[in-house]
Amino acid sequence: MASAIRSFRPTPLRVLPAALLILGSVLAALPAAAQAVSAPPAAVDAAVAHVRSAAALGAAGSSEFAATSGHTSDRSGVSYVYVQQRANGIDIAEAIVSVAVARDGRIVHAAGELASGTASASRTPALSAQDALARAAALVGARVLPLGGAQTTADAAQQTVFGEVGGTAVVARLVYVLTEADGLRLAWEVQLPTPDGQHVWLVRLDAQTGAEITRWDMVIHEDFPRDPSVVPSYAPVATRSAPAGLPFAALSEALVGSYQVYAMPVEAPVWTAPAPPADARTTVANPDNALASPFGWHDTNGAAGAEFTITRGNNVFAYTDIDNNNVPDAGSSPDGGAGLAFSFANNLAGDPSTYRPAAVTNLFYWNNIIHDVLYQYGFTEAGGNFQQNNYGRGGVTFDDAVFAEAQDASAGTGNCNANFWTPTDSGGDAGTGLGSRPRMQMYTCDLPAGPDSDGDFDNGVIVHEYGHGISNRLVGGPAVTTCLQNQEQMGEGWSDWYGLMMTMDAVDTRTTLRPIGNYLLGQPQSGAGIRGTGYQPAPGAPYAADMTLNTTTYGSTVTAGQAGGLSRPHGVGFVWAQILWEVTWDMIGAHGFSPNLYNSAGTAGNQIMFNLVTTGLKLTPCNPGFVSGRDAILAADAQLYPDAANPGRGLHYVTLWTAFARRGLGASAS
Repeated sequence: MASAIRSFRPTPLRVLPAALLILGSVLAALPAAAQAVSAPPAAVDAAVAHVRSAAALGAAGSSEFAATSGHTSDRSGVSYVYVQQRANGIDIAEAIVSVAVARDGRIVHAAGELASGTASASRTPALSAQDALARAAALVGARVLPLGGAQTTADAAQQTVFGEVGGTAVVARLVYVLTEADGLRLAWEVQLPTPDGQHVWLVRLDAQTGAEITRWDMVIHEDFPRDPSVVPSYAPVATRSAPAGLPFAALSEALVGSYQVYAMPVEAPVWTAPAPPADARTTVANPDNALASPFGWHDTNGAAGAEFTITRGNNVFAYTDIDNNNVPDAGSSPDGGAGLAFSFANNLAGDPSTYRPAAVTNLFYWNNIIHDVLYQYGFTEAGGNFQQNNYGRGGVTFDDAVFAEAQDASAGTGNCNANFWTPTDSGGDAGTGLGSRPRMQMYTCDLPAGPDSDGDFDNGVIVHEYGHGISNRLVGGPAVTTCLQNQEQMGEGWSDWYGLMMTMDAVDTRTTLRPIGNYLLGQPQSGAGIRGTGYQPAPGAPYAADMTLNTTTYGSTVTAGQAGGLSRPHGVGFVWAQILWEVTWDMIGAHGFSPNLYNSAGTAGNQIMFNLVTTGLKLTPCNPGFVSGRDAILAADAQLYPDAANPGRGLHYVTLWTAFARRGLGASAS
């Protein structure tokens, strides 16, 4: 595969003429003003100067640039700065550049697109914010609920907060949208949530005429359609080792807490012994990580002692929402008492309604586990993670814990779905006392022969949903959570990959078949999962790092969206996850496997890949494709594991390129 190896250079910026850029998929960040820029001022200045220089060389029409967010890696010392292009003081939608600045001030990576043709852009809307809200509501068929008094900023964007619906702000602000035919158009961008949390519409309207430009639902749905012929099968077909007994005492402070759950790395009940409906949960004591959750999982004030004895704390608030109002059902967050002992009955042969406390506990545990593990790899406060209190460690500090809703009834019970809503990391109040909070909604699945399954026990699906929050916050920076709306974006793939990685077992090999969502769909271990034929067609599903078991390559995306081809975004995401899975197993083959996911300084292949993919997200531009995603991972390798003998390359350069090329993403990929 030597022909697939080439020298890697920082990705150049592109300055695109207005007439050439089609932005049917482009969105801008809702309020960025509250964003904290934690990177050193010198790094921020260097990043902005670099983008301004590139804009001048490329004849971009705007010299207005500002850093919307930025932070520095503790390991590499590289600062990740996200620079927004503006015209007349108003953001140009998705014209944001991710810039990596080394300790010595060198620009080591830059990726993004800038707009030209900005000089003649109108800055005065004919429609008011209230008019825009009314028109947007009519377009999506939403009823605008009675809201409090609107609050409008005095800047050029005229951001207007009308109130809240279901914990999510109703907001309108001015942006510029770059269109193929008309260049930059001044637009009202309206964020309009529905009361059931099923949709957060982001609608763009021409600020002069009110004509619709774009419309997106920002709640990412999985929509796992069940197969009526499927009868639940719990017979195990393989033996996997028990959850690794990691030395939590060495990782955590002496914090009280125990949880009876399907503990990491167990993917779901069908992967346990004894098999369901037997209860194979284990009790995990003090699983909180001292670095990521220094005051435990039930703290919010940053002082010794838990504020809550229920499934609520700094990282997540877990409960049921059976009555479909986005408000915790009374008493639905189980109470562990003064000893924080969360052990509740679980009968998988019964209806999910009979074991809600156990389900909520499992959902709470896994949200915290994901938070704590990813913290080790750079998804921290300054990087835009999900926390109620940032403990003075950077980022926006207010009201950003995940609201995790178990057995949600938003779209009717038994609908085999799951979703995640990622607002910008502007804090729960966005400076106004109102705002938006990240929300995970998990559902049950109505199986024809019963018993119904509960997604709150399908840990791969839980990680998948949380993974959307990770990629949305890191691609383009936490001030922009709408970078992944284009046709080749890889959000679903990153989410599947995180789900696979956090449920890897020491006995797995590259030929082990790894499906997604088997338990939720009532399938056995051997089922194809959600990515299999009959659900969302994908060739060779489930995942396997073997070309004879899974034939998927980058070329498989050619048929995406066509009749009988891969679906978008899930099918396209399947291809990206399969490519990452191939790369992961090549890295494990070269460097081994470790069950200790908390050791981000570890040298095992899976630990290295956690670093490369998570840092790579920070280097990936808005509206990415597979090639830019690959280049970001190569750049992350050069930054985290520099090869002194080959400046500009990382130590894993050849291994990475060889694996990418095997799945069609080599040097000639376009």
